[in-house]
Amino acid sequence: MMKKRVLFLLHDTRVHGGANSSMFDVLDNLNNVDIFVAIPKKDEEMTEYLNQKGYKWFVISYPGWIYRIYNPWYKKVIRVPQQFLRQFRLISVMPQLKKIIAENNIDTIYTNTFCMYVGCLAKKMWNIRHIWHIREYGAEDHGFGIIFGNHVFLKLLNKYTDQIIFISKSLANKYLTEIEDKSKVHVIYDDVSDRYIVKKSKHDDYINILVAGLIQAGKGQLEIVKAFEQAAQRMSTMKLFIAGETGSTYYKAVKQYVDEHQLSDKVEFLGFVTNMNELRSHMDIGVVASRSEAFGRVTIEGMLAHMAMIGADAAGTSELITDGETGLLYEPGNIEELSQKMLLLCQDSIRRRQIQENGYMYAKDTYTNHNCAKKIEGLLI
Repeated sequence: MMKKRVLFLLHDTRVHGGANSSMFDVLDNLNNVDIFVAIPKKDEEMTEYLNQKGYKWFVISYPGWIYRIYNPWYKKVIRVPQQFLRQFRLISVMPQLKKIIAENNIDTIYTNTFCMYVGCLAKKMWNIRHIWHIREYGAEDHGFGIIFGNHVFLKLLNKYTDQIIFISKSLANKYLTEIEDKSKVHVIYDDVSDRYIVKKSKHDDYINILVAGLIQAGKGQLEIVKAFEQAAQRMSTMKLFIAGETGSTYYKAVKQYVDEHQLSDKVEFLGFVTNMNELRSHMDIGVVASRSEAFGRVTIEGMLAHMAMIGADAAGTSELITDGETGLLYEPGNIEELSQKMLLLCQDSIRRRQIQENGYMYAKDTYTNHNCAKKIEGLLI
């Protein structure tokens, strides 16, 4: 059987970004596909990674079409027009893309995330097969809007996409009523590599709690800090670690709260962390407070690191945690309940260890056996 030749379009060049990490976990386990990768700009770390993997790659400066809807108006006045102007890149991008498709006998374009639409244009212009992997809600989780409006996105999903993949039932349900041909819709949970399996290396008496991810309002770090503050008043041997890029306005608000409430000795901001395995090996508990987590990769990675996970009972997180067995769920926004769940796991070591073990076994058995790659390969071939 001839291998399918697929061009995978990445939306950015962050090797360790969630969407790219999930895509790479799939690429590592495709057996009957010749893999080609496109990135929007040259990046030393990304190209080194692609070379190590042996993937043929191309730099194609295709534009994105998203903007931050919660930016102040004066930023929108500048950035939204800038994003519109970037669409003129397509004048040079489309001939370049056509040449790459022809010279490499590409038969399928695979768009990873909803952040760009060039794959749909290729489908429209040359009738090449197009698969779109949707990984985000948009406004609800990342505060993203589409400059042309959601109606254009839905039109492209319906007219210029052959197969649509959503990473959770919750995410699929957001769009399902607007998709005309339901047979091309697939819910496929992400694979998570077994390299995230971590052995504990703790040697202190503190119970360490980790929240990892982008520091933004949709991720709920301030909610977690407030819940931790309440719990720490009743138990002194707790510490909270926040991993994620600093510098945003929201980060400053969270940091200000920590400083004003004299929590700096118990709450530590780590910035962007490259080696999450090393960090997680020292952690006991993980918290995911997002109300719109499309899948919840951080939840599964935490389980694989033998952390007891607490999650907001909403969206994709609700599909990953069985309350009281593989983790604990709490009502989104209920700081008191979150505080109680933290305290429960900190005070009851037997319960904590049981949940850690249950979560680990569930994540290992469900997400490290390449089910996602197998299902996607089935769609590709």
